[in-house]
Amino acid sequence: MSTSFRVKFEPAGIVTEQEPGTTIGEIASQLNVPIRADCGGKGLCGKCKVIVEPSTNVSPLTEPELDILSPDEIKKSFRLACQAQILGDVTVTIPEQMADSREARGKTGVKGRYPLAPMVERIVLGRDELPEPKDSVLVDVVSWVTGRAAEVAGHEVLIEDLGALRQLSRPGVYDGEITLVNHLKRGVTAVLPGSRIKSLGLAVDIGTTTLAAYLCDLHTGEVIASSASVNPQRRHGEDVISRIAMADGKEDGLEVLQGLVVEG
Repeated sequence: MSTSFRVKFEPAGIVTEQEPGTTIGEIASQLNVPIRADCGGKGLCGKCKVIVEPSTNVSPLTEPELDILSPDEIKKSFRLACQAQILGDVTVTIPEQMADSREARGKTGVKGRYPLAPMVERIVLGRDELPEPKDSVLVDVVSWVTGRAAEVAGHEVLIEDLGALRQLSRPGVYDGEITLVNHLKRGVTAVLPGSRIKSLGLAVDIGTTTLAAYLCDLHTGEVIASSASVNPQRRHGEDVISRIAMADGKEDGLEVLQGLVVEG
């Protein structure tokens, strides 16, 4: 059974068990503990200073640490989170000035209505535009429905998606209006009962420092809601170049960065 050691982060009070040789920066990244890493963990920026106790339970000071940390800081058990590897149970205290407490600013003041060119549209067909359900062959039904949909939409409409075809063949689907969810490149992807014209779109802006999302009514062009947060990729570097280097330098680097955006 592999050996693991207890690591506690203060003032957050987060506790974890980790294998020896793991850097404090890596552990903080796994647990979403906010420690700055402007240089991407290369030991260059000095932004990830933490207090580690007992100091004997981490790896010896590295050259980058000796260059960056003052004698007084070393005496007070300061280490660089990206350099110090755990060798035993430790408590890691993050000084207030070193915590990544920067907040997302701006990006959420987008309001109003905007011109639309969505890739997805909704086509409503009334009961009188649908085939009689009795004795109808699915191929004929598809031909009938796509023909009527093309007349309403003003362009060709295709139904090739298996899920949409199954929905089209369900009992009772022609009892009233139906709504076709049509992707302009993929064709109809869903057949919904009734008139369900409302359609929403989500735009995501992945910036160097900020993630922003905008929810838009694809029928009116109105921005309904917006939200922004700090881009969690910053723990792997303040700039894009550092993050690219991280993605290239680690086997799963690209997946890690992608996962951070999805979680954010």
